[in-house]
Amino acid sequence: MVKVSLTPATGTPLSSIGQIQARLPMPRRHKWLLLLAFEILVFGFAQAEFHPVRRGILIETTITPNHVVT
Repeated sequence: MVKVSLTPATGTPLSSIGQIQARLPMPRRHKWLLLLAFEILVFGFAQAEFHPVRRGILIETTITPNHVVT
């Protein structure tokens, strides 16, 4: 029977290699700000879909002869 070791050649147990330190949970204020940013993004896309703004060049014609609009 072969005995399998879970420690690499360095002698450090595998459970501590690449172990991520525990983080603090995200504050509630940050969660609300992320939610608000997402809602603004979704609302902006929806508004652009229903009410597209077609920006263009407005050409005005004058009624007065020899009057030029620049």
